[in-house]
Amino acid sequence: MQAQIDPDYFDRLIDKKEAANCLCYSVRALQNWRVRGGGRCL
Repeated sequence: MQAQIDPDYFDRLIDKKEAANCLCYSVRALQNWRVRGGGRCL
């Protein structure tokens, strides 16, 4: 049996904690990037 995937999974918004966890950075680092305009190059 194959697991059902939520069709909106890739379209949902994530919060600061989830984003920081996904990028392996702290929430504070994300906040600093937003204010200073820096960040990780992808």
